[in-house]
Amino acid sequence: MRRKRRQCFFDGSLPNSVSYEGSQPWTNGALTSFLPDACFGTGTRTINNPENWAAYADITKWGIGVYKPGTASFVACLHSGDSGPTGFGASYISTGDHYAFSPGSIYEYDIYLTIGTIDEIRSTFYDIHSGNYVDISEGSLIRAISGIDVWVVKYAGTKKYKRLILNPAVFNSYQHFKWGEIKDVAGSIVDSFATSDLVRVTNDQKVYKLYPAGDIGQKSWIKTDDVFNRKGFDWDGIYEINKIERNSYSVGQNIE
Repeated sequence: MRRKRRQCFFDGSLPNSVSYEGSQPWTNGALTSFLPDACFGTGTRTINNPENWAAYADITKWGIGVYKPGTASFVACLHSGDSGPTGFGASYISTGDHYAFSPGSIYEYDIYLTIGTIDEIRSTFYDIHSGNYVDISEGSLIRAISGIDVWVVKYAGTKKYKRLILNPAVFNSYQHFKWGEIKDVAGSIVDSFATSDLVRVTNDQKVYKLYPAGDIGQKSWIKTDDVFNRKGFDWDGIYEINKIERNSYSVGQNIE
């Protein structure tokens, strides 16, 4: 019998351990949060976690979570030191299970990592546990269940955006878009992405704000960077589009 551990080291700027340690797993019960002790000596703490996941978070409750199905025992502690890419500070967590190995044994397992707020982390792991998880990666096409609007998503750090595909002609103008690859998801998932209506054509510095209206719409040129900033627009939210999509919008009044 051998105990097999999978070790994760997260940045020390995420010091707070969060997990579910109750007796009614997968019911959205109250979570336990604590600041682990140092890893050396007697500092490690074993987390008995029937939901099989744990996370580290900062004071805003944003962080990273790890889910190992079937593993209800985690060990948590902190390595001292500066946080950041050049520091030695780390938040440590490991999962452990006992297995009986024989010659020629093959050991395989699934382990999942995700980032977000603690609520988002828990929701993702709940979806994986229930079989309802949908992988929405950069450039994915999504649509609310029973909806008609198709969106393309993108990420910028912790920000999540979606952009409406105006009509079928615009959709078909992108060779990498495939109708069969649209992911039908819960409306709450679609709503979790901020809607972006800021675009520019590849290799063109003009940024437009779009005003979709059904299968048609208008575009307004944001004339200067100063205007963009003064209006409170988000640079991270700008999508690059092709000329066909840009020209599908009629010209509206400039924003200045």
